[in-house]
Amino acid sequence: MIGRQKGNFDVLRQFLHLNETTLARVKSMGMTEKGHRSEFLVVIGEKAETTHSFYFVPTAVEYWLMTTWPRERWYRQWWLGTHPAVSLIDSYTELAEKYPHGLSAIPELPEERSGEVSRMGIQGAKSAAVKHTSVHPEVLALPKETVLEGATV
Repeated sequence: MIGRQKGNFDVLRQFLHLNETTLARVKSMGMTEKGHRSEFLVVIGEKAETTHSFYFVPTAVEYWLMTTWPRERWYRQWWLGTHPAVSLIDSYTELAEKYPHGLSAIPELPEERSGEVSRMGIQGAKSAAVKHTSVHPEVLALPKETVLEGATV
C-alpha cells in the first residue's frame, strides 16, 4: 500500500517497478483529510502487474481506533485513562460522538491547554492499556461501515 508521496520517486520506480502511469497516479493523490478520508494505491505482484487506488472513509469509531496523529493518540490515552469505569467500546463510542472527525480542525481543548492530557503521559497510557488488554465482545461486533471506492490504474 502506498500513500501520498513527496520528493524523489526513484525508490518506487526501482524497487517496486512502478511504471510512469502508476507513478503519475501516486503523484496526483490528494492530501489526506484527517478524520474524513485517506487515499492509497495498492500494488499487487512482484513487478506491480496490478494496481488499484482506493479511498478509505472510516466511521468515527474506526477513526479513533486507528488514528496515528500524535495529538489524537495522546488524547485517546487520556480519554481512556479518565473513563476507567466505562467499557472499551463505550469509551470509543463516546469519544467518536464528541469528536467524530478527530481533533485536527479543533483548537486546543481546555484539558490539553491545562496540561492535564500531557501530564497523564506514559503512566496514563500504561494504566489505560492494562485496563483494556483483553478483547471485548463488543469490539468484535463493530459495524462494517467502511467505504472502499476502487479504480484500476
